[in-house]
Amino acid sequence: MKLLLIAAALSATLLMAVSGCGGSEAVEVHLSKKQFLKKSEEVCSEAENEQFEGAGQYMEKHPNAKEEDLVVPAGLPPIEKEIKKLKALGPPKGGEAEIEAFIKALEAAAEAAKEDPKVVLASQGNPFEKPDKLASEYGFSVCANNP
Repeated sequence: MKLLLIAAALSATLLMAVSGCGGSEAVEVHLSKKQFLKKSEEVCSEAENEQFEGAGQYMEKHPNAKEEDLVVPAGLPPIEKEIKKLKALGPPKGGEAEIEAFIKALEAAAEAAKEDPKVVLASQGNPFEKPDKLASEYGFSVCANNP
């Protein structure tokens, strides 16, 4: 009888542990700023590498292409992927406003580059100046060097 009670108690404990004790609330986990910067820099580095790889592949197929011809097919897809991954990371607690501003500025820059790829190559008026500045102010290095 004692063994049966112990088994029942263990089963109930395991059932509560597996079911989450009846709570269906999701636990929100925030990365620290340091963790967020590290993961974000990895995302941005990956995007940068994809841009170089995409540009090389594009030039192999289009050897007479001008630099602005590379922006939309080789430069923007990695940035769009970068934006999605940065959003998925979620900003660190206390950094929500800065990260949201950076991502919005990055999205606007990508859209401007789609509309006029030549602006990315301009020394002044490059739409990526704003997100790069915001990223640098927050503590990024790789993420602060978009096209």
